Amino acid sequence: TKQAAQHGADVHDAFDEIAVRGGTPRGGLDGTGYDPGRSVSEKLGSSSRYGYRYGDASLWEPPPHVQYHLDGIAASVGLLSGDARANWAAAARQLDRVVPGGD
Repeated sequence: TKQAAQHGADVHDAFDEIAVRGGTPRGGLDGTGYDPGRSVSEKLGSSSRYGYRYGDASLWEPPPHVQYHLDGIAASVGLLSGDARANWAAAARQLDRVVPGGD
């Protein structure tokens, strides 16, 4: 089957490892209400911009813990705002994490 180039390059595994090493374990968002679908429209770790041309969304979208970690990076440098930031910040508070920007 056709796969995106990033699959052969293991970039999804790299994103997963970065998120876990950064303190966001797989499944660690349970009960926080974090919804990766409310993140920015151009997902920071996905290829949704290709319209899921090959396969469905599950092939392209990062797992929630990876998107949460990427949202945290975006928030820390001022690139996450509005509903996406509120969604991430609420989850961060549930996890008792420091939220950049004083939220």
